Amino acid sequence: MMRWFTQALPLCATTCSRSVLARALAAVHPAKTRVTDRSLQLILGADGAIGCSLMRHFRNAGCPVLGTTRRPDCLEDQMLYVDLADVTLDWDALEAVETAWLCASVTSIAECASRPDQTRAVNVDGVCQVAEKLSEVGAQIVFLSSSLVFDGRAPFYCPDSQVCPRTEYGRQKVEVEQRLGSMNPVVIRLTKVLGPQHPLLMGWQTSLQEGRVIRPYSDRVIAPLPLDWVVRALPQLADSPGIHHLSGDQDISWSLVGEALAEHLGADLSLVQPVAIGQPGGDLEPVRKYATLDMSATLNALDLTQPSLGDLFNNWGR
Repeated sequence: MMRWFTQALPLCATTCSRSVLARALAAVHPAKTRVTDRSLQLILGADGAIGCSLMRHFRNAGCPVLGTTRRPDCLEDQMLYVDLADVTLDWDALEAVETAWLCASVTSIAECASRPDQTRAVNVDGVCQVAEKLSEVGAQIVFLSSSLVFDGRAPFYCPDSQVCPRTEYGRQKVEVEQRLGSMNPVVIRLTKVLGPQHPLLMGWQTSLQEGRVIRPYSDRVIAPLPLDWVVRALPQLADSPGIHHLSGDQDISWSLVGEALAEHLGADLSLVQPVAIGQPGGDLEPVRKYATLDMSATLNALDLTQPSLGDLFNNWGR
């Protein structure tokens, strides 16, 4: 688990200075130390699954893009070091940012529950500080929120439904949404996003390919979104301030995801042996009956159809 709030390494303590930022901008536009037109995409948390894929999307499209990371091993010419627990940036040099994508956060439900003050410093205070500064220089703020702003007691919550989080992580997402309100942000609430590099599914794939049993939960539901679909959808919403929902089309158990993966791999379905774990204790996520969100309004703004379980493994290798 990456801890965004641990002490920064001395080597990286000043990597967000003007000179480092100038080098990063020069990597976007060679021979320049500043992007003069407002066209730059800035991705906070470009080392995460969504942020990394989004950065690759913009690069492939020929858009100038910078990412941020808190991991020294991920630093490169187009990556800035940003520690959300202690943000230091040359904000004036970022005046060319057209859109700021706020993808970074501590996402562990258990960690947010057991260390609420430390994770809140990152997930709320750090994110809001970055958003405020970038909004002041004219950037459009896009915040990736979560279906966990709701309690899961009903299906298909709408964007204007009353929020009702049951976890500390969900409460932190709600607070950010509220604090960003005056910035006219784009808020995108997502259900579970799954891609080929998801650790759980990578483990399942290895086990199934080697003929070993997997035991997915039968009493935990998600509304899965394919990562590649999400990365196509997000840029289409960047110019639409307000709250948007992205969701799989139905509530399904993890055991059904395991069966779908086995079918995709051509593995023996008897290797998928579901288990029920009941109501967890401690810091684990409470059982939700539903995970789906109503995204009918968002679909009107997208040149995409809502994904289903059958779309989840379309672009995965075997």
